[in-house]
Amino acid sequence: MASISRAALLSLAVALVLGCAPAPQPSPLTAAAGADPAAGATGRASATPATPIAASSNAVVPASPIPANPIPASSVAVLPEPIDISAAGGTAFEGTFAIASIVVSGGKAWVAGVGDGIGVLDNAGRLARSVTVHAACGGMDTGFGSIWTAMCDPAGIARVDSATGRVQRARLEDPIATSLASIGVGEGAVWLVAGAALDQLLGIDPNTLEVTARYAISPGADGVRAGFGGVWVTRPGVDEVLRVDATSGQSVSIHVPGGPTFLVLGAGAVWILGRLGTVTRVDPATNTVVATIRLGSSGQGGIAVGGGRVWIRGGSDLLTAIDPATNEIVARYGPPSGTGTVAADGDAVWATAPDVAMIWRLPFH
Repeated sequence: MASISRAALLSLAVALVLGCAPAPQPSPLTAAAGADPAAGATGRASATPATPIAASSNAVVPASPIPANPIPASSVAVLPEPIDISAAGGTAFEGTFAIASIVVSGGKAWVAGVGDGIGVLDNAGRLARSVTVHAACGGMDTGFGSIWTAMCDPAGIARVDSATGRVQRARLEDPIATSLASIGVGEGAVWLVAGAALDQLLGIDPNTLEVTARYAISPGADGVRAGFGGVWVTRPGVDEVLRVDATSGQSVSIHVPGGPTFLVLGAGAVWILGRLGTVTRVDPATNTVVATIRLGSSGQGGIAVGGGRVWIRGGSDLLTAIDPATNEIVARYGPPSGTGTVAADGDAVWATAPDVAMIWRLPFH
């Protein structure tokens, strides 16, 4: 029998020991898809007192440190196959390559970049009205019987009466964020992300268009929406959403992975679209993340609630629908059409695609 060297015997012993060692167990934060989506995804909520500050103050409320937790597992295991939106009953309308924001009010779609500034489309895609709004930028929102949009050069805000089309404008001293989600209406005011460092939250009186609240927030703010007793602000660079008290300015920090940008309030929750292709659901009663849904592609676009669904525009699909009862993707619609945004009411969802100068309307049946 051939002899075995001492070194070979030692190597064999090491291999046997390693082969019998127990396999490493996965961390709860890196569990495979299909695990409890709330595991490891609880939003970190820490109250940070902040009081209204004078218009001339440059004070900044320090942000609490944000833990670098990974994105929690999605509740979606297999994405449904996309279907053509026309086959589902949708209608396509010609738009422009300058299409920007879109909101729905009174059953009509108000689309920035159509007509003389903001075009008003009826259900058949006809241009019912065109409103001139110079220097409009950023996003739009609705409330107090009006359509609201930010103006960037010069900085300001514009109110369009949704019944008459009359436009009121007001100048602002602060530069305005150009994000398509940088304006939100609710909680008694119109809210804007402003400041050279995007570190100011302005509350504007909907009647006088005067700044009545000014709160210092951490730099890098992007989107804003108001409701559920607070003003919600995204900070995509640090994976954070702030819930700001509209009266005191006190803020709560919620850790939302995936680069949170656009957000919408509805179906009993705050829904946040992340740049990395996730939709995060936050419970406004507890300020915690209760679900994270993976889209399977990037999350640049927009998000809306209507017809019992949460709608996402962006990624590889024209539209993606999430059922808020199950937190699962239940439908995907094509054709893929590049960038765009989305708006919805109780009757239909509208999607824009400036890359191909098109607008789609999908009615709810």
